[in-house]
Amino acid sequence: MNDLDLRDFFDAYDRGNPHMIAAVSDLYCQIRKIAPELLSKDSEWYRTWTIGGKRDLVTGSLIRDGDFSSSP
Repeated sequence: MNDLDLRDFFDAYDRGNPHMIAAVSDLYCQIRKIAPELLSKDSEWYRTWTIGGKRDLVTGSLIRDGDFSSSP
């Protein structure tokens, strides 16, 4: 089996591309149907993700105490 590595998709994701938006929506729906526990804020991957800090969704800049840091 040739498994896909989601990291590759994060690297290439274009928020303005309707095909990519539809694909992510499709994936979300499948996860919600098959393994909804993965979408919980109590899930291990989400807790690990949040350790990295909050980022601006447009620029990728790190947000610290409500202010944007200059480094992505």
